[in-house]
Amino acid sequence: MFFGQAMLGETPELFKETEEWTKSEMKRIEKNEKARKQVMESIRPLLEKKKEKLILGQE
Repeated sequence: MFFGQAMLGETPELFKETEEWTKSEMKRIEKNEKARKQVMESIRPLLEKKKEKLILGQE
């Protein structure tokens, strides 16, 4: 699939459906990525504390 043009033998309707599906999937992926970043930022202090405890425990 080429972006912005239909491939040989592809109907305009199929191209339009594919384009819409791709856009909706990209929005979903971006939303999930944003949520993942927020979760990682919120648990970062806990991970740092655990890391410090592990380092101190090994010494």
